[in-house]
Amino acid sequence: MNLKNKIQPCNILSDKNNKFTRHFSIIRNYIYMGTINNKTDRLFDLSYADQKIAAYALTYNFGISSTDNDLIEFLKQAFDVENYSPLALLTTWIKAGFVNWNKESQSFIEDWIKSGEPVQSVTDITEFEKLTEYTYPIL
Repeated sequence: MNLKNKIQPCNILSDKNNKFTRHFSIIRNYIYMGTINNKTDRLFDLSYADQKIAAYALTYNFGISSTDNDLIEFLKQAFDVENYSPLALLTTWIKAGFVNWNKESQSFIEDWIKSGEPVQSVTDITEFEKLTEYTYPIL
């Protein structure tokens, strides 16, 4: 079961004072003008969806949680936006009581691994295992 396809954007965020529109336009211009990734010496290549994510992060002063290196590096280099690993974000939600971890929840992590998501850090895996008392699956 591929749960990734069930992820939907939050439509709660509104475009107050057209800030999102301005940020989105700035990001599109950065990409159109050919901004170079200082780490790879290649042009940034952000999809339309990634450009929208970047614009929302800037508009609302959000960090992001992504494993997309181009998006991570673009936001870090151009706007100093922080990236949080998905597993670190999940453990934060578990600690705060936003997520109750159980066998069904564990299937999300298993699907995540099977769908080829990048490996999470040992620190994040250890924290996850302590909090949930579940073993982080490794294929």
